[in-house]
Amino acid sequence: MKTGLAALSIAGLVALGNQADVQADTPVENGTDNGQNASEVSETKAASAQNMEEAEENLDDALDSQAEAEEKVDQAETDLKEAQDEKNAIKEEQSDLSASAEEAKDSLESAIKEEKDSAQAAKDQAEADLKESEEKQETAEKEAAEAEDNVSKAEDNLKEKEETVKKAEEEGTGASEEEIAEAKEKVDQAEEKVETAQKEYDKADAAAQEEEKKQETAQKEFDQADAEYQPVLNEMKELLSEMRKVFEASSKAERECEELKENIRAVEQDMAVYEPEYFNNWLESVRKNAVAAEAAKKQAEEALENAETQVAEKKEAMEQAETTDDKEAAKEAYEEAVKAKEEAENALNKAIEELELRKQALDWVESIQVEESIERCKETLAQLTKELEEKEAEVEALDKEYSRLDRMVFEKEDELIIVEKPWVEKSEALDAAKDSYEKASQIRDEKKSALDSAKEELTNAQKALDELSNKDLKEALEAKEQAEADLKAAKNALESAQKNLKQAQTETESSRKALEEAQAALEQADGLTLEKVLAADENDPFYQKHKETVDLINTAPDRLAELEKELKEAEADIKEKQNALEAAQKKKAEADADAAIAIADWQKYLQIVEGDGAEYTKGSGKELNLIANGGMFKFDTLLIDGVEAENYGILMNFDETSIILEGSVLDKLSAGAHKVTFKYQYGEVSATIYIKEAEGTQDPKPGAGEGTETGGNIQTGGAGSGTQTGGIIEAGGAGTGNAGGLKETGSVTGENAAAQTAGSTTTGKTPKTGDKGIFGLMAQMTAALGAVFVLAGKKFRDFRR
Repeated sequence: MKTGLAALSIAGLVALGNQADVQADTPVENGTDNGQNASEVSETKAASAQNMEEAEENLDDALDSQAEAEEKVDQAETDLKEAQDEKNAIKEEQSDLSASAEEAKDSLESAIKEEKDSAQAAKDQAEADLKESEEKQETAEKEAAEAEDNVSKAEDNLKEKEETVKKAEEEGTGASEEEIAEAKEKVDQAEEKVETAQKEYDKADAAAQEEEKKQETAQKEFDQADAEYQPVLNEMKELLSEMRKVFEASSKAERECEELKENIRAVEQDMAVYEPEYFNNWLESVRKNAVAAEAAKKQAEEALENAETQVAEKKEAMEQAETTDDKEAAKEAYEEAVKAKEEAENALNKAIEELELRKQALDWVESIQVEESIERCKETLAQLTKELEEKEAEVEALDKEYSRLDRMVFEKEDELIIVEKPWVEKSEALDAAKDSYEKASQIRDEKKSALDSAKEELTNAQKALDELSNKDLKEALEAKEQAEADLKAAKNALESAQKNLKQAQTETESSRKALEEAQAALEQADGLTLEKVLAADENDPFYQKHKETVDLINTAPDRLAELEKELKEAEADIKEKQNALEAAQKKKAEADADAAIAIADWQKYLQIVEGDGAEYTKGSGKELNLIANGGMFKFDTLLIDGVEAENYGILMNFDETSIILEGSVLDKLSAGAHKVTFKYQYGEVSATIYIKEAEGTQDPKPGAGEGTETGGNIQTGGAGSGTQTGGIIEAGGAGTGNAGGLKETGSVTGENAAAQTAGSTTTGKTPKTGDKGIFGLMAQMTAALGAVFVLAGKKFRDFRR
């Protein structure tokens, strides 16, 4: 199945697709030889192209069949899997339904048992309740009888106390009337005091309660004001806390900015050190210091040598001295010479240390790679500058955040003022209410003390009066009052006992009825069986209670029968899908075999049709054009000596692969033979090219009939050749054009009529719209028919890898 220009039934486009370009580095002697060579190449390529065309068609058909067979296998596998999934789903539903039905039966039987157990338990409970009710009734009857007996006894006791009172009244009192009257007056006065104190206390208590209510009201109003005030106050505290954090972060960021600026200034100072003029001065200064240190060392050595000479001389003089004075003088001179020698040695050591330091400094400065150091400083400066910009941005953002928080604090202050005023007022009102309540409570306590004193005084007066009064009568009256109270209590107890007895009788009757109902329910439950429940009427209470379970058990057999039928159908469907899969796999195996044969056949005809054995001389700047008869769409990559080539051109020709290797690529290869491999999807084919070292070149100069131009157009009216890098070549007569742009053969007679190469590259000028030649025809036909171009440019040429 062929695509692109080669599939068109137009003679010019067929020639365009099947013809190759002339080799880039093959010199052309004249137009006639070129036409003959092109004819021979065309015939060779035509035969090869015919075989390869048939092999490609067979391969494409085989691959299409293989893909179609593989798709059918995939579909058959999918269908089989779906059928197996359907069968598994049916079996799973069968298993689940059977298990559910068994579980439902077990559940229903358990429910029947629970129903029976519940009925038995209800009957047992009803019997226990009845027994308890009867016991309560019996107890209530006894309590009612005891209450009636107590009432009778209380009535007899009251009659007895009344007779005692009557007897005491007849006997009279032993105190004088004046004493009794005086005691009664004191009692009356004490009662008045109690009454007055009671009124004052009641008044003070009412006032205290009123103040307490006011305090509670003030507390509620304060709590309400505080509920509005505290959230605003807390928000203000949070805002101030956040402002403090932002301020601290901003201050920290500003300090970091200053540190970064200090670091930047330090790096800039370091960079200034590495400036050529400054650095050279610095280096010269360090060198001078080293030279000066060397000179100082030499000077110190000379001084030490002189000092040592002086020591020797002074020692000899000291040994030769004869008189005591001369010896003393010589000894002093000797000691001074020794001391001078020691100082000279110290000076030399210091000079040596100084020289060593100066040398180390010089070595270090001379070892400095200025450009690398400057580069490092630039990198450090760029990094520090970036960090400073980020930190300054952070400071700016923090300042904005601080301003935003400051505005919010200002707004919150207004809001706080609004809610703070009522809060203060309510707080003060609450404090005042608490003070008022405290004062009122204090007054109430004082009045209470006065009341207690008055009552105590009344008690004492009453006690004195009692002592003067008839004690027997008083005791008789108190006993009578107690007897009356006892009688009243006995009657109340009798009434309560009679009420309890009536309630116990009612509960006993209810318990008997409940027992009868429980016995009936137990008899009904004892008659329940699984078969009766499954066959029960829809109105049956037990059926309604377990409707879902019963319906599941009753419908399960029919559904299981349906699933068994569906299972058989699914197994038949699986068998059918398995047969279909086996047939598809068989066809797939046949298609795989056909594809393998087609690939082998295609590989058999895959060959280099042009360029094998081509030679290239380094530095010539020419190109090599290698053509393999494998279709361009099956081409994968190009290998040179087993390594994937980085830069190469592909001329557009869909029926074959036409590769251009430029001089810039070939110049990098070593002299000798090199293997160029066309790697396709289904095989590979190799050509050998030969690289020669340049023996000596000179600039070519245009002669008669030749035109040389870089990046422009060459038009030659007569026989000859045109050489151009980029742009367009058009030769009016018999001749050839070798270029990195569009190539056309100008002769239109003989077998060269179709010898035009379908390819263009655009390193130089791009042909303008409307230019004549094969490029214009190809562009027009491609635009009209939607032909596909391969754009594989890597570094150079739009259509090159």
